[in-house]
Amino acid sequence: MFSELLKKIGYHGIEDAVEFLMCGIAIVPALLMLSGFMLGGAISMVVLLLLTMLVGMQAPPLPPRAEKKDERPDHFPRR
Repeated sequence: MFSELLKKIGYHGIEDAVEFLMCGIAIVPALLMLSGFMLGGAISMVVLLLLTMLVGMQAPPLPPRAEKKDERPDHFPRR
């Protein structure tokens, strides 16, 4: 249901929404705090962090990495 809502808003996937929220966390609170709105900056940071957590909970887990076989021998010869 949440991913359908994101697609209606215009995001192609949950990754796009997380990227957008992370950019917001980096820019919006800092600009608000620099302009003198300390409480507004703090509130916006908390809200954006909560939104990022909510969106991240809906993201599917990453596929497991393939194990690389190491071609090196276990015991190296001494020189």
